[in-house]
Amino acid sequence: RRWVPSTLANTIDLLNSGAQTSKRNPSVSKLYILYQIIGTAASILGPATVVLMIAGAFTFVFGWNGNVALAFGILPPAIYILICYKVKSDTQITIAAVMSIFYAFLMIATIMSIVGEMVKENSFI
Repeated sequence: RRWVPSTLANTIDLLNSGAQTSKRNPSVSKLYILYQIIGTAASILGPATVVLMIAGAFTFVFGWNGNVALAFGILPPAIYILICYKVKSDTQITIAAVMSIFYAFLMIATIMSIVGEMVKENSFI
């Protein structure tokens, strides 16, 4: 439960003193510090990217306005975060599994809609 936040905090601490660490420890190169910067940025931007992809799927599949789709894209993770404060770990995992199934169906509907649009516009190979 605390693994990801502590790893992120340790990485940010390393990046704050990256130049000093690189000078003092020859095993930590500047290229490694760059790698950690990219990895940290990706881990911070990852959840937002998923929410935007879900919002794009809602817009494409259901034809919703972008703002409405974004609100519906943010809603499930926000509700899940609140649920995680109230229920036991086993229940959290069960809820995450059910939500994953719904997201999988949404992605299947998105793929089918994209293929349908490609066929309708004759842009399919």
